[in-house]
Formats: sequence, structure tokens, C-alpha cells
Amino acid sequence: MVSRMLVFLQGPFRLLWGMEKQVIQAAPCQRVHWSHNLPQVALWLLLLWSAVQIGGGLYEKRVVIPAWSAEVHPETLQQKMELSGHTASGTRFWPFVSPVVFLLAIGNAVAAWRHQGPARRWWLSGSALFIAMSISTYAYFVPTMLDFMHRSAAFSREALADSVSLWLALSPLRLVLGLAGWCLCMRALTLLHQHGATGRIR
Repeated sequence: MVSRMLVFLQGPFRLLWGMEKQVIQAAPCQRVHWSHNLPQVALWLLLLWSAVQIGGGLYEKRVVIPAWSAEVHPETLQQKMELSGHTASGTRFWPFVSPVVFLLAIGNAVAAWRHQGPARRWWLSGSALFIAMSISTYAYFVPTMLDFMHRSAAFSREALADSVSLWLALSPLRLVLGLAGWCLCMRALTLLHQHGATGRIR
């Protein structure tokens, strides 16, 4: 399993090495313009930034969320979320991660749409999954979480329990979308290396 993963990851790292060699070895009149490789750089940034996002989501699911979701009560939920660190991550971590992934996903979707080659469908599909994840986050998960953090006392106990249960049931779907999008984009980066870093732009 480990050896297969290492083989799978060889392509993306060779891509950056190949780009660097192109720039160093090219004659002055044939220097590779970095603007030609900007789409691939954007794809790398999406993979790196989304890895941070997915890792943060997995950590919250395993460590932070269980600390406040076991027994929810309108009078104590806000305090439990503060003590668990979930409130702090909502103001000090996620605002600097999720919007960047959303913007990078949009930029990569545009680059993938213009690209002609085997990587196009993988690249476009992965970017679309990240966009779908971001839209669902801002349309439902963030507003609902803000209600839990700051307006939980306005809920009845039954309504709060139902809302928390629904949020907890749907939240893992975001991780599924993110992991699937990451794998598709990684495959796209590997194909970009195998079939040429610059590709064709339409």
C-alpha cells in the first residue's frame, strides 16, 4: 500500500522538478515563461491548501466536536463550544482557510475548462467538488454553526437537539467531497506531468 502511494505521488513532484529544469536549462531566447505554468501552480496551491482544510476538518471531527456534541442543552452549548476550542477555530482558523480554497477552486475550474488534454476531466471534476463543498459550507454549515455558537439559548431543547443531529449527520459529507476532490486533482496533476506541463489552452 505504501509503495503504491509513493508511486502515485511521484508524478506531481517530478512535475515541479521538470518545470525548474526547463527554466534553468533553456536558452535565454527560449526561456519558459512562468505565466505558462500558472494553471499548474494554481493546482498545486489548491492541493496544498485543501489538504490543510481537510486535515483541520478531520481533527475537529475526531477531537473537537465530540467534546460538545454528546449532550446538547440550550443553556450550556455555547460554553461547551468555547471550552472545546470550536468557537476559537471558527474565528482564528477557518476564515483564513476555507475562503482561499473556494477562490482557488474557482480559478482551477476556469483553468481546467480552458485546458485541452487527458487531465481536463479530472481537473474540472475535482475543482467542481471543491466548489460544491464550499457552497454547501457557506449556505448551511457556517450559518447553522453560528447559531449554535451565539444563539443556542434561543432554541428549545428539542429543536436544538434536532438541529445538532442534522448538522452532525451531514457534516461528514463535506469531508467526502473534499477527499474526492483532492484525489481527482492529484490525478490531474500527475497527468499534466505525464503529458506535458503546459498542455494546450483553448
